[in-house]
Amino acid sequence: MWKNRIIYIVLLIVMLAFFRWYTGWISWYALLVTVFFPLLSLAVSLRRMLLSRAALTVPKRGERGESFRIYAALGREDVRGKVTVEIRDIMSGRTKKLRAVFPSDVPTVEYTPLHAGKYQVEIKRARAYDMLGLFSIPLKKPGQESFTVMPTAKKPKSPPDLSGLHTAVWRPAGGSAFSENHEVREYVPGDPIRSIHWKLSAKTDRPMVREPMEQARKKVTVSFDLFEDRDKTDSVLAQVMWLSGKLTELDVPHELRYAAWDGETVTAPVESKQQLEEQIIKVLSSPVTADREINVTAGQRHFHIVPESGETGV
Repeated sequence: MWKNRIIYIVLLIVMLAFFRWYTGWISWYALLVTVFFPLLSLAVSLRRMLLSRAALTVPKRGERGESFRIYAALGREDVRGKVTVEIRDIMSGRTKKLRAVFPSDVPTVEYTPLHAGKYQVEIKRARAYDMLGLFSIPLKKPGQESFTVMPTAKKPKSPPDLSGLHTAVWRPAGGSAFSENHEVREYVPGDPIRSIHWKLSAKTDRPMVREPMEQARKKVTVSFDLFEDRDKTDSVLAQVMWLSGKLTELDVPHELRYAAWDGETVTAPVESKQQLEEQIIKVLSSPVTADREINVTAGQRHFHIVPESGETGV
């Protein structure tokens, strides 16, 4: 606390000048008090200073626009001190420092992230001071913590047509597979003998087989690009949350496709809300220092998310 030290130095200079120009006993007494009182303050405060420990508690997750209260303390309510907390946005690499001064009625620093992302929180500096704030000692710092700011699902301006995606189709499962549903067709060389429908073959005078059928849905892909511009990335991820969430509600298995930090295309299957959140957290935990775009290839059902405009589908 440099303010306290500057005040003390000025006071000491004044007392020295007073002692020099005034020969009475009171000047000598005032100088002794000025010199030794900081040492007395240190002696009284030292035990509490040595017993102090920096502490850090961080909420694990929230949504964009939500205010986070990060608890930073010195472990004792009767000690003076200062803690510097650094918050690092993994996606952009930017950092922000917040300071808490103790004693404090509310030992927290408040931080409202502007963007969705994964944030690392670390105490970079923690010091305990004596009563006068002239002497300080460094304190042992706790380990690094982190919290996740999830994007808020947002319906695209032009939402895609999802009708029919939950309707299953039937396809041959292969002669060796078991299924309660079958389709009858003529025998072709290579079909297993046990699949021959003997009664129908006798009636038609042609070898017929029962082919097992399995239920299948059309492959659905949700692809998106990531941008150095965090507003664009926020817009994309908000739409991905909405679209993937709708597909999950319709019980439509699908996959997310995007470019990783090393340029490789990531394809991640999603069948539940939990899997969706896990994949979004992986995206938020990766640095984006340049635009990461993927080649969009049309498929049976392929939705490509673009920022702001809300256009989907190729």
